[in-house]
Amino acid sequence: PLTIPLSIFVLVQNTIVFASYFKDRSEFVPSLFMGIALADILKAQGELVLAVVSVLVFNKVIEIEHLYHSLYYYSVTALPGVNCSKLYNIVLSTSLTCKLVNPFGASNDDRKRKVVLSLSILITLLHLIDTIMFYDVHSKYFNDKESYLYNTSYLMFMLLFNIPGTSLLLILVCHPSGDHCSTSKNMVYYYYTVTTMLGAYYLIPTLVVITCMVIQKKYLRR
Repeated sequence: PLTIPLSIFVLVQNTIVFASYFKDRSEFVPSLFMGIALADILKAQGELVLAVVSVLVFNKVIEIEHLYHSLYYYSVTALPGVNCSKLYNIVLSTSLTCKLVNPFGASNDDRKRKVVLSLSILITLLHLIDTIMFYDVHSKYFNDKESYLYNTSYLMFMLLFNIPGTSLLLILVCHPSGDHCSTSKNMVYYYYTVTTMLGAYYLIPTLVVITCMVIQKKYLRR
């Protein structure tokens, strides 16, 4: 229940932020703030839908199948918002740091805008593919006790679920049908891929932001 008012608050707050920067949308930094606000709106509406459906399922107003459907909706709308928000924040941090280090350096904002837009589209497409593939394998393999999907812990699954392209990559590396996951060699590939994906997704953005903070603090002290 707490998620519902928080999601509504985030929706209102980021709508105000988006509207505040709209008049300066032609500039790169304000457009990034608009992108962050829009991404957070996507995340908040997904959380709101998921929370409402969860409450209705808990109170037995609707069947649990609707919760699965809301998860598919969440992965198509909210998860692209989560990862696009991370992308925009990283680009914003690095851009401001570069501007601080070299304030008179040339910067091609149009090119950066095109790169950010292309990455945003790629993230959204990967999450769409993830949702389609997850929907396809859910009914087939989540009830199979021999499947690696069944034996994946809930925490591990939720950590991987946020990463765009997860299901596509894992199914290509270790397909759940046949005996592709039954050999120790393929299981090594599977766990190596999972570890690499988790490390890249959760550590790299953190290191980039911390590095930018250290550099900014160093130059602002001068």
